[in-house]
Amino acid sequence: MAKLENTAALLTESAVRKEDTMEKIRALSKAQFAQSGFDTSDYHFITEPGTFTAYLDLKVWGKRCLECFFTFADGRKIIACTFPEADYLGLADIPIGTNLRLTFEETVRSKSIYLRKAEAVLQCNKQGTCVPQVPPQAQKLG
Repeated sequence: MAKLENTAALLTESAVRKEDTMEKIRALSKAQFAQSGFDTSDYHFITEPGTFTAYLDLKVWGKRCLECFFTFADGRKIIACTFPEADYLGLADIPIGTNLRLTFEETVRSKSIYLRKAEAVLQCNKQGTCVPQVPPQAQKLG
């Protein structure tokens, strides 16, 4: 009986830690993503390097990356992956719904195009205080 109680306590503690983590990173697991019904059919990988303004639509944890879904200012829908080696370019901590400035660069060897930099677009008031531009309806996941 004590072993069963210990197992239940460990599972509860693990669930709480996982919930806290989800709250902080605001990304869906693959299972949550599958249940969400989010339509990815219009999203594609980018085909040109450059710097673009985009809205962060959704983030999903992949096997070895964070998959990010963006809507560019011109209406294009782009998916980009970020990796732990680059600390996910800070995107793991940026809330869904944030407007971003994204920089995509071509690699020298493979000529593939990757997301290299992500910065929140700041909104500044008359007092000079600047904060990331996040719409009030930005969705909280988890």
